Amino acid sequence: MFQGGPHSVFTDRSLRNGGPLNPLVKRATTEVGLAFLDLVHKSDPVPLEDWSATWKPILAAAPTPFQVDTRRLARKRRV
Repeated sequence: MFQGGPHSVFTDRSLRNGGPLNPLVKRATTEVGLAFLDLVHKSDPVPLEDWSATWKPILAAAPTPFQVDTRRLARKRRV
């Protein structure tokens, strides 16, 4: 969740409650998606940790890290 992010924060409406926050939220959302994929597919938590530090000023709450059990994922893929 982003601080001060209204419902329309993902639109290009800059006249109401958006302004300079809108492009930042769009960029942060793109980057968190990529960081999440690194976490899930590469078991690499560093990009998500870096993302949290980079975007902390506009976050209402930073995501909390969690451990990925790669052995369980490997078994699921074989089934």
